Amino acid sequence: MRSMAFASGLLAVGLVLTGCTSGTANTADESESVDNSEVSSSAEADETEGAIHQAWVILGGDYTYDDLKDATDIALMAGGESLTESARRSVWDSILNVKEGLTEKGYPEPDSMVVMRCIPDSISSRGVAITEAVSYCSLETAGIPESLW
Repeated sequence: MRSMAFASGLLAVGLVLTGCTSGTANTADESESVDNSEVSSSAEADETEGAIHQAWVILGGDYTYDDLKDATDIALMAGGESLTESARRSVWDSILNVKEGLTEKGYPEPDSMVVMRCIPDSISSRGVAITEAVSYCSLETAGIPESLW
């Protein structure tokens, strides 16, 4: 019973901290999908200032920009999210916030890219939203036994 409460608490904290939402965007800006003109006009800015570049910096350059972008976009598509800068930033913020919460509680630090790559499978196998998938994948990647969730 105690482990069930702990798991619920971790998931709730992850969902509150993430700010990542599932479903339809509320504003016109958030609901815009990426088209070729947007990509070509903002590709340089995305590579130097966007969420993918920030993830690359945080992860110490261990992965290429393209690897990070591909994994992020695959996770977003699996979660039914649009491929916008806002959505990319949100999912990476979610991963980093859950990671921070786990390490603050003394748990091992999950590898952020492994968490990102886990998201599509977690969404499809558990039937959960992207925010919940981030929490589940973070717990799995950190090696926290399911009995403690």
